[in-house]
Amino acid sequence: MKKASVLSAVLFVASSLAFGQVNTASLTGLVTDPSDAPVSDANVTLTNTATNLAQTTQTGAAGYYEFPVIQVGTYKLKVERQGFQTVISALRLDIGQHARFDIPLKIGSSSESVTVESTVPLLSTQDAMPGAVVENELISGVPLSARNWDDLLGLVPGVQGDRYTEQGGGTASGRTGAVNVHGVRSLQNNFVLDGVDNNSFSENVQELTTQIVRPSVDAIQEFKIATNPYSAENGRSPGSLVTVTTKSGANAFHGLVYEYLRNKVFDANDFFTNRVGRPRPKHVQNQYGGQIGGPVVKNKAFFFFNYEGTRIRRGRFYQANVPTASERNGDFSAAAGAANGVTYATMVDRVGDCVGAGNPFPGNQIPAGCIDPIAAKILALVPPPNFTPTSAALNIGNFINVRNLQDDSNNYVGRFDWSPTNRDTVWVRYNYVHRFRFVPGTFGGILDGTSSSANGRLTMNGQGASIGWNHIFTPRLVNEFRIGWGRNWSRGVQDPFGLNTLADFGFQGVPDNSLYSGGIPRIAVSGRGGAQSNTTLSIGGVDNWGSPDFLPKFQHTNEYQWIDTFNISLSKHQIKVGVDARMPMRNIFLDVPALRGQMSFDGARTGIGLADFLLGYPQAVQLSNLAVSDARLWMLSEFVQDDWKILPKLSLNLGLRYDYATWPYSGADRMTNLLDPNPAATAATGVLFCSGTVVAPCSGKSTVGRTLVKPDKNNFAPRIGIAWHPSESWVVRSGYGRFYMLFERAGSEDQMYLNPPWLINNSVTAANTASTANNMRLDTGFNLSLNPATLNLTTIRLRAVNPNNVQPEVDQWSLGVERQMPWQTVLTAEYVGTKGTHLSILRNLNQQYFDAGGFPTGVIPYANLGAIEFRDNVGNSTYHGLELSAQKRFSHDFSLTAAYTWSHSI
Repeated sequence: MKKASVLSAVLFVASSLAFGQVNTASLTGLVTDPSDAPVSDANVTLTNTATNLAQTTQTGAAGYYEFPVIQVGTYKLKVERQGFQTVISALRLDIGQHARFDIPLKIGSSSESVTVESTVPLLSTQDAMPGAVVENELISGVPLSARNWDDLLGLVPGVQGDRYTEQGGGTASGRTGAVNVHGVRSLQNNFVLDGVDNNSFSENVQELTTQIVRPSVDAIQEFKIATNPYSAENGRSPGSLVTVTTKSGANAFHGLVYEYLRNKVFDANDFFTNRVGRPRPKHVQNQYGGQIGGPVVKNKAFFFFNYEGTRIRRGRFYQANVPTASERNGDFSAAAGAANGVTYATMVDRVGDCVGAGNPFPGNQIPAGCIDPIAAKILALVPPPNFTPTSAALNIGNFINVRNLQDDSNNYVGRFDWSPTNRDTVWVRYNYVHRFRFVPGTFGGILDGTSSSANGRLTMNGQGASIGWNHIFTPRLVNEFRIGWGRNWSRGVQDPFGLNTLADFGFQGVPDNSLYSGGIPRIAVSGRGGAQSNTTLSIGGVDNWGSPDFLPKFQHTNEYQWIDTFNISLSKHQIKVGVDARMPMRNIFLDVPALRGQMSFDGARTGIGLADFLLGYPQAVQLSNLAVSDARLWMLSEFVQDDWKILPKLSLNLGLRYDYATWPYSGADRMTNLLDPNPAATAATGVLFCSGTVVAPCSGKSTVGRTLVKPDKNNFAPRIGIAWHPSESWVVRSGYGRFYMLFERAGSEDQMYLNPPWLINNSVTAANTASTANNMRLDTGFNLSLNPATLNLTTIRLRAVNPNNVQPEVDQWSLGVERQMPWQTVLTAEYVGTKGTHLSILRNLNQQYFDAGGFPTGVIPYANLGAIEFRDNVGNSTYHGLELSAQKRFSHDFSLTAAYTWSHSI
């Protein structure tokens, strides 16, 4: 006869939670008899309730059982031992969870069973990593803007996220997944999808996400963010570890069809549109899709597929400065100023093309015959004012426009899980995302007015795949093998791409090319002397007639990852030994400024910025040739981790990781760097060296290899953690870890591919206010040489990296307590500190010196070179934070998460 009883509180308080796995979970526990002595040789079976797949093991001499690798899900745990009642319990295991569930046995017959009611283990007693799991119920149930699941990262203490927006004018506008964690840079988080690398690595985040692929909200089982991932199996980046697992099929078929609609009916008007008294712009957002999952062979093989489509049409508001009618005609007289509500500066023709050098303009007006014909042609495209400011000059914010933004995507996820034997689990997952986004400029057409290269017409395709194989040699020896692949293909072009050529418009000196022609060069006019800049105020004040300097652009990345982790269970020790290789990694990209040229007019030649433009007097110009880069690198890491249960209530985590990464290098050896840079040099001669064949202007070959930076081979990263739970309701934990930044990106500014003789970025500034840049005029066009044989290096913008750089490193430490409360609630208080060393900074290495009075001396470090965008690893950072959180796990249709962070970061 079998007896069944229910024990809920006894085992609930003995259960615990910790985080150490990447995309799976693990389970351990101590089996004891009524005298609290350990019970050895007890049979322990863990069965997945959705797939009926089971694992078995036995307790060792110390009474512990171990399941080192378990898929996320709900399980039935069964413990049997001759002379004791059988215990059966239900468990739920979350992503990255290293759970502990202790089992006290009662004397009796094994035919008698005790059923234990249990929930998700709540306390983190097995390691020191702060973090939180975001459950599927929260992911799918909380209303999210554009249904971006990574918006939920901000619910975790210590995390500061940027709100998703397309209103700004910077290159980060519309970017997702960039969060600062404990003061670490926002592009230094580590995203893992189903156990493999999911980090994009284009040099300027052109794909607008830090992830290679972003699964649909409905395809995600759950995700976890570990803000201090102390386990030695975690590396690559010193920020948080964001681990995502996709859904998989089960023995029962499940399906879902959905559509989410958002429109302007319930939207508030935005600040800028409301300020000018205009109605809410159009906003229609449709997200629809479906999923299905189920068995291929019951108890053996399962499938899952998800599709989501997104269609967004939204009005984007612009408020800009455009010249008044009198300003267009060159009339800056006192009468025109009174009519426009401004006072214009007295104009002087310092260049002398119109009324003679040094002479004032009669009546403060530019004669019609002096207006540059190209300037007149551009102004003919600029619309007249259509809005009258209520409390400012009539040339400020006098043009408003609403243009339609388009953002369409199709997101596919497919997964297949197979267990050919009781010892093997295999899965394959494939993602494909296609996205097209069009963010229009202020004006449209050839004039465009786009503020940033993140806007315009951008196509972004992402593909990712993972293959996993877990093999159980014995219950105490388990191997995990993973292969990951990721590819991003993105291409951005300006709105008027292909509509015309520069020669058609009348611009001279720029070679037309079907790869970048369309529109006009970017024209920047500074506000000076009463006239305003050609700025769109509502997107951050960007001077923008024409299209952005860095469009067109593209990034084609491809990377593979190979990971093998061997798990060994030895009594009180759970040991992991592994190798993590990311190779090959390749990025073929175009990220070159001013392919169509760029001109700036600052007003110093006449006293009024717009007048300089009307006369065709540029203060600064730049022009570049077409240069496609082939960037490559690889990473190799090894690690060992020992999770040691010193005492039943005390765990120690010890780990060591070694990281090596090449500095990025050119597949065709087309890179140039500055030899022995010296920030304290005075009028010295700078020497350039190349990675391949020595070609002018290089005068030396690299002595540090193809990367032009000395390899850094000293990246040993120790990890230690300790967790103590003095009672069933309390946990005290502390940890320390060192992490290295194996890949950094700051855009084109530090890319040594973008140097002569491969790229000629000729940038010239006028020598004084009585001359123009390189004696150019708008009408006569560009006269900048793009021939490497005739270079004047003082007009060329260089990108350089300190050849003696080392990998940036971040030390992290924490001390915290957790308290379990009623109603499945946990309160956490944590002190967290980080210290960044050898962080990279960007600066102009060739800036002129200033004297004691703060005046420029005209002396620069390298007299034979122009501006040098220089990356050096001399930065430091510190962060100290107090982090408080309360989390109630989802139950009875209710969950609660609250977080507070007080921090100080330098």
